[in-house]
Amino acid sequence: MGKVLVEIYGNMDKIPVSTGCGCGPSVTMGEMYNQFMSELDESEIREQVEVKFIEMEDGKVVNDDIKDILNRGFQLPLTAVKGNVRFHSSIPFSNIYRVIKTALK
Repeated sequence: MGKVLVEIYGNMDKIPVSTGCGCGPSVTMGEMYNQFMSELDESEIREQVEVKFIEMEDGKVVNDDIKDILNRGFQLPLTAVKGNVRFHSSIPFSNIYRVIKTALK
C-alpha cells in the first residue's frame, strides 16, 4: 500500500479567519502546520504519510474543487486526506490521525 497523501491549503503567515465568535485560533497557519508535523513525526504512522502544504496566494485558485469549497464559505486552512477535503479553519491532528488510520486499513 502506498502512502496516504495529506494536503493542507493555506497561508503560512496568516491567522485563520474567525467566525466572529471570538473563539477562533490565535496562531498562524504556519504554526498550526508545524504543530501538526511535530505530532505526526512522533506517531507510528509517520512513514506511511506524505504531507504537502499548498500555499494559497491571494486571489490564486489552486483547482476548481478548492475554489468551490472556499466559495461556499469554508475558511483556510483546508485539509484534504486522499484528495477529499475533510477539515477547515484549523489543522486538527487527532481528527486527521483517525482519518489516516482508517485509510490505512
